[in-house]
Amino acid sequence: MNNISAIVKRFLSINSVQRTINKNIVKPFKKHEMEVKGVTQKWNYRSEFVNRDKLDKNHSYIWLFFGGLSIFGILSFVSIKTSVVENRKEEMMMREKLRKELELTGEDRKKIGTLE
Repeated sequence: MNNISAIVKRFLSINSVQRTINKNIVKPFKKHEMEVKGVTQKWNYRSEFVNRDKLDKNHSYIWLFFGGLSIFGILSFVSIKTSVVENRKEEMMMREKLRKELELTGEDRKKIGTLE
């Protein structure tokens, strides 16, 4: 029971919140200042916010997925195209073999290659 009360006190205390806040302290930005009509304007580049807070981490996963999907598409295209070309060559060789067996010449030779 004593351990449970200590755990509850630790979670409810302000010190734990302070420790969490202190851990999230980040390095300050490089100061950019510009004076326009006598007014000093402070500004930061967008990339400084993105790099500090690591906001582009999810975008890198998207680009990795897109790259993987592209590679998968290219490989599947190559495999399908290769099988189609091989099937066509095989069919052509079978037609030529049939033509030689039947000893066809001229116009009769073309009749085997056409679809009816």
